[in-house]
Amino acid sequence: MTYSLYINGQSVPTDTHMDIFNPATGDLLGKCPVATREQLDMAVAAAAEAFKTWSEVSNEDRKAACHAIGQLLEDNADELSKLLTEEQGKPLNGLGSRFELGGCQAWTHFTADLELPMEVIQDNEEGRVELHRKPLGVVGSITPWNFPLMIAICM
Repeated sequence: MTYSLYINGQSVPTDTHMDIFNPATGDLLGKCPVATREQLDMAVAAAAEAFKTWSEVSNEDRKAACHAIGQLLEDNADELSKLLTEEQGKPLNGLGSRFELGGCQAWTHFTADLELPMEVIQDNEEGRVELHRKPLGVVGSITPWNFPLMIAICM
C-alpha cells in the first residue's frame, strides 16, 4: 500500500516514497510518503492556523477530544498492535505492541482529566502573582523507534 501525507485535513500525495519492511520477515509492508520542504512548510502553517482556534477551545471540549482519541485507540487496539509489530518488529505480547497501545490509551485518558488551575504564587501587600497555563503553540517531534506511539502520545 502506498500512503500519502495528511495535511490540513486533506490527503496530500508525494512524488517520493520510502519502502517499509517487516524486520522479522523482510516483506514489504507499504510505501511511506517522503515530504518535500514545501509540504513540511504547508503542514506547519496548517498547524499554526489550527492552533488559533484550538487554543481557544474550552477545557471540557479538549478533555472530550482527548477521551475520544483514547476511545479510538481502544476500539482499534488489536489492529494497531498488529500493524506496530509488523512495522517495528517488537513482540505482540509481553512488553510489546499491545503493551504500548494499552499505555497510549491509559495516558490519553489520564491526561485528559488533569486539571491545570490558576495558581497564586504571591498575594500580599507587595502584589499578586498568578500562574496561568495556556497553550503556547505548535510542537514538532521526531520520535525514536522503540516506543513510537507512546512517545508521540506523551508529547
